[in-house]
Amino acid sequence: MKIFRKKFVKKSLNTIYLKSFIVFSAFVLLIIIILSGVFLYKITKTWNASLSNLTEYIDELKNDDFANIPSRKFSNCSFMILDENYEVIYKNNDLVDESINKKELNFISEYESNLYFTVSNYTEDGEERYLVAETSMNEDLVQTVKRYSILDKDYNVLSGTLFQNQKSLTQKEFNFLLGNYLGKYYITKYTYNTYDGWPRFIVFFSPVYDSSQYDKKIIDAFAIWWLFIPLYIILLVVAVVLISNQTKRFSKTLNSAILGFSHGKRINVTEYKGPCEFVEIANNFDMLVGQLTESKEQQKRSDGEKQRILTDLSHDLKTPITVIQGYSKAICDGLIEEKDKDKYIETIYKKATALTELTESFFEYSIMEHPSFVIEPEVCDLCEFCQEYLAEKYQEIEHEGFILSLNLPEQPIYCILDKKKFRRVLENLINNSLKYNKAGTTVFFSITQENEKIYIVIGDNGIGIPEAIIDTIFDPFVIGDPARGTNKGTGLGMAIVKKIVVAHYGTIKLVVPPKEGYSTQFEIILIMTSDDNKK
Repeated sequence: MKIFRKKFVKKSLNTIYLKSFIVFSAFVLLIIIILSGVFLYKITKTWNASLSNLTEYIDELKNDDFANIPSRKFSNCSFMILDENYEVIYKNNDLVDESINKKELNFISEYESNLYFTVSNYTEDGEERYLVAETSMNEDLVQTVKRYSILDKDYNVLSGTLFQNQKSLTQKEFNFLLGNYLGKYYITKYTYNTYDGWPRFIVFFSPVYDSSQYDKKIIDAFAIWWLFIPLYIILLVVAVVLISNQTKRFSKTLNSAILGFSHGKRINVTEYKGPCEFVEIANNFDMLVGQLTESKEQQKRSDGEKQRILTDLSHDLKTPITVIQGYSKAICDGLIEEKDKDKYIETIYKKATALTELTESFFEYSIMEHPSFVIEPEVCDLCEFCQEYLAEKYQEIEHEGFILSLNLPEQPIYCILDKKKFRRVLENLINNSLKYNKAGTTVFFSITQENEKIYIVIGDNGIGIPEAIIDTIFDPFVIGDPARGTNKGTGLGMAIVKKIVVAHYGTIKLVVPPKEGYSTQFEIILIMTSDDNKK
């Protein structure tokens, strides 16, 4: 078992395709990872570095080791570091070319401080005013104004305690209060001491972007994903071509065998080596070739059998026609004596009746063979239907010297029937018992119900069915053994019976061996109808 399983996994087409899928998925994943990396890189470029990013290098800052601060990380921003004398000791770039003195530094809000400046404007007596407040915020986010001053439109101090030693502010100082520099940068400061105890001041400038600028940068970053579609299509095409070529290689032998067989040449595929699914197909193909070969032989035998049947039918038709034609001619030519005319006319009538019966059977069977054949069902009580039929048939059964044994339920059993056609089923089965058995034979008829199924049993205790036709009794043109006197009829009756039963979605079978007391036993199974259909 272990050896077979190992070989199966190794040779399975599913395993081969799974490996191909894994490789394909790995390449797709690699493309996604690469594009994601590029996308994230582009996205991060749209983000402005903040003062919090700079404080991540606090050790370098406290050591005045500015060379180890990566400048590319802050390429979109600008910062300068002031010493204890408020002199610039380091600038990361020249985006902002500005010097800031001690006084101006006081107007810049401190990073990570609960104190910050707020500026609001209003109009008083037709004059524009600015309210500048030093505000604090506690842990509960409650704002408290510590000090404030009121400025006029020229930034002159009108009142308040915030700027006690100043009469007016410059434009630069006012902008620093707003946290804005030249309308292009946000500005904030950070104060710390070096490890040697010297004070340092960082003034940080970050670009001002509006929403449209950010949206454009995000859209530009997302554009990288458009590369995924052509790359995926190229990868998919390559994978399909490779798998297709591999499949063609596996199926080449089978294709050659099929083409060879179509030209009458049989190629042995029993030694085919490949994926187990193709091995199975090869084995099935080899089996199919054997079945087709056998089917051809059977077709030849069937054609011979049909030819024999046509010959027999021709004979069956020709014999009564010849008698009718000969006797009619003799009567017309006056060759028959008057005393014998009735005898000849009776013979003509019997032959005509037999011929009519044969023709009607052929016609009925041909109708049922047609694809458009359908039944016209209706809901009925099967027990009542069979009682009515048997009541009509009883006199004929008794007249022929037969005994009828009935076992019918008293309660109704409903099913869907085409009464006219199903009557033909009962008629054929009972007439066969009357036709092929001697007087004194008992004809059995019973109906039982079990698990939504209806069982109809019709049989007799007569001579039974010849063994030669037990397996083919429902085939057309099957008649009994002439030597036993059972070759009456057209050989179409039982074939017609089966087609009618099957059209009712039922089944019929010859029970072999029959139950005790029976020589012949036919069993019909029908489906009961639902309560809704009864209504």
